[in-house]
Amino acid sequence: MGTGGALMNFAGAAEGAPADRVLAAWGPQERRRLSEIRDRFDPNRVFAAAARW
Repeated sequence: MGTGGALMNFAGAAEGAPADRVLAAWGPQERRRLSEIRDRFDPNRVFAAAARW
């Protein structure tokens, strides 16, 4: 039985169903906080392909 979580290292493509599974792993508050952190530490989106939230 799964937990509903997602393993970022094995998520697959950055678009489509794999990316949707990663997004579903966090609630709205967590995704907002992750986006704030990404904006602060990676404003040029150097790591954008790995950041799936």
